[in-house]
Amino acid sequence: MVGENLRRYLKSILPPLLVNAIASKIYGRIRYQRFNGTWFEASSVCGGYSNERILTQVANATRQVLNGDAKYQRDGVIFHDNSVNWPLVASVYIAALANPKGVRVVDVGGGLGSSYHQHAHIISRTQEIHWDIVEQPNFCEFGRGESVLKDLSFFETLNSYLQEFSPQMAVLSSVLPYVERPHNMLAELAASGVSVIFIDRTPLIELEIDMLCIQRNPKSIVDSEYPLWLISRPNLLKDLAEYTLIQEIEVPGVLKVENFGRSSVFGGIFVRRELVPSIFGPRRTQDGFSRWVE
Repeated sequence: MVGENLRRYLKSILPPLLVNAIASKIYGRIRYQRFNGTWFEASSVCGGYSNERILTQVANATRQVLNGDAKYQRDGVIFHDNSVNWPLVASVYIAALANPKGVRVVDVGGGLGSSYHQHAHIISRTQEIHWDIVEQPNFCEFGRGESVLKDLSFFETLNSYLQEFSPQMAVLSSVLPYVERPHNMLAELAASGVSVIFIDRTPLIELEIDMLCIQRNPKSIVDSEYPLWLISRPNLLKDLAEYTLIQEIEVPGVLKVENFGRSSVFGGIFVRRELVPSIFGPRRTQDGFSRWVE
C-alpha cells in the first residue's frame, strides 16, 4: 500500500508531529463536527455503518489477514506490523483467573473478528475461549457464511445474545460512541454480571451530559460519515459503579471537535468489585504495581 509505505518512510526521518501534519495534507483527516439535534436526525444525514462499502472493505481486509498477507486489520485498513494490544490480552487473562472453567467473550461491534484474529495466537494459550461478536445484520450474515470465520459466533443484538449466554468478558473497542444509547448498553452488561469489561478508543468529556457529533472520514480511510457521541466520563463511571477501574489505559491522541474543542480518548479495564480481592489480593497502597484506580 503506497500510503502506508510513505507514512513508514516519513516516520523514519521526521518527528511524529510533522509526520501527522504531512499525512493529513496528503490523505485528509477525520473531521468531527458538533451536531445540534437527535441521534435519529444525525443518522438521517449520514450513511452510517450499515453502508455496504464498509462491509466490503472490512471483508477484503479480513481475507488478507486470514491469508497471511497482513497481520491484522482495523475498520478495513490493513497493518503489517506485529502490534499487540496488551491491555486487551491482560483483560482476557484476568477474566480467565476469575473463571477457571473457561471464558466466553462478547466483542460488541467487533466487525468480522479483527481483535480476535490479531490476538488469537496469544489468548489461545489460556483455557477454553469462546469469542462471540455482536454486530449489524449485514456483518452477521456475511460472517456466518464464511467458513474461515468458523471460530466466531455472530449475533445481531446484545439483548438477544445476553438472553442466551452469560459472558465472562465484554470488549467495547471504539463502539460506545457509535450506538444510539451507550449508557443502556453499559447497564445491560453490568446487569448480566460480566466479570471484566474492556473499554478502548472511546472519546470522553468531563461534562455531565453526552455530546452528539458527526464523524466525517476521508476517502483514504473509507468514504463515510456517521453519528458519534462524546461520552460523559462522570456518567460512564456511574454506569459501572459495580466495577473497579483496575487500569486506565493511555490512548494517544485527542479528538478535535469543530465548534467545541478537544476530547480525550479513553481506555480502561473494569473488574467487578467483588472479584478484585480474589484476583489481585488485598490492596497495598505502598506498591504502585498493586494499586488500582477507584
